[in-house]
Amino acid sequence: ELQTFIKMFKFKENNFIGKSEDKKLKELINKHELLDIQSKNKVYINILRNSVGNKAVKKLCKIIETKDHHDEIIGNLSEIRKISEKNLKKVALKFEVANGYVDSKGAINYRGFVGWLKNSKKGKDGKNRNDYRLNTSVIIISSLYDIQSICSDEAVHEYLGNRNKGYQPTINTVNSLLYSLKDLILWNGSLQKNIQR
Repeated sequence: ELQTFIKMFKFKENNFIGKSEDKKLKELINKHELLDIQSKNKVYINILRNSVGNKAVKKLCKIIETKDHHDEIIGNLSEIRKISEKNLKKVALKFEVANGYVDSKGAINYRGFVGWLKNSKKGKDGKNRNDYRLNTSVIIISSLYDIQSICSDEAVHEYLGNRNKGYQPTINTVNSLLYSLKDLILWNGSLQKNIQR
């Protein structure tokens, strides 16, 4: 019966996977998983693509895909930090508050900029120096600090041999920081919308 449909061009033969075609089946499953990740995270992906670029989107999808893999914990923490830095750098440059926080090579002083976001709300004259358009809150500041401190101590410095010997990060740590990163991406997206108004 199936051959009849194929002959009538209702189905194409290359759209079928035979029982012994494991490689083809694995490719289809992997493609489906990536499409599922992209579909469920399209809001974050669109913001990231428009503000940071496609490399960051690929890294975000890889983190989401491997977030529950024990052997990817350190790598995922490192990538979360990198995406967060790129996201924060875009905010700093877009709002022209990069003075002293983004160097001539394009690297951001992450801790310094986050400190500015948190502490410079009022100047000596009582006026708000932290640009109201940045719309920060304890959620954003905490997310930034958590990503910076945990990812630095447990991922970046691990490669330098300075890794903390105490309680080690788990897949729960990765998932928690992934949600923090998603909040930062949404924050960046809301700032981009404010600029366009």
